[in-house]
Amino acid sequence: AGESGAAAAPAVTDALLQGLPPALAEAGLATLTEVSAAAGVPAFVLYMHHRQSSVRRAAARGLAKAGGPEAVAALQRLLRDGDAGVRGLAATGLGALRAREAVPDLVLALERRVPEAAVALGRSCEGAACDGLLAHTGTVPFSIIGPGLEALVLRPAAEVDEPRKLRVVSAVRELGTHEGHELLKRLAAALGNNASPALSQALREAIAATEASP
Repeated sequence: AGESGAAAAPAVTDALLQGLPPALAEAGLATLTEVSAAAGVPAFVLYMHHRQSSVRRAAARGLAKAGGPEAVAALQRLLRDGDAGVRGLAATGLGALRAREAVPDLVLALERRVPEAAVALGRSCEGAACDGLLAHTGTVPFSIIGPGLEALVLRPAAEVDEPRKLRVVSAVRELGTHEGHELLKRLAAALGNNASPALSQALREAIAATEASP
């Protein structure tokens, strides 16, 4: 099925580029996403401007699977789409692609309350760029920022240095909330023996300090 689907991809792409009604376009985009996403980028880019949001969502899914510079640039533009679902798919796709060039746009999306941008930032930021996520702790609802901070701390030490992880733990501790307490417990459980002694100690102390948080 995979080979036959891939063989049909050029014909599906041609049909999409010539123009299809919304329902057929959505089905065609889904097919390309499944069998040959990289080859479907021209069609995904064309239909990301479609008037119907469900079609734009299908295009966003395809771009996220395709990857590559053109797809990343298109997803960055979709962060400003008028539909929340499209914006969310674009942010999630950029995070899955670890698109570091998209970090400034993801920070802006976070400020515009695109919830998925927080996790995308946590997965894709690098070095000082990660501070753009940490800076929003306490200003963006924790239900949005928390998953991004969690993703950041769980990344390997080669990607996110220990001082930055310790700053996240400290910031969550200072919030003094039950949500923060639960996040700290999840981090401690997920990291287990993989956490450094300093990070393990910081987590233990932060969990104890927030035990009675409201």
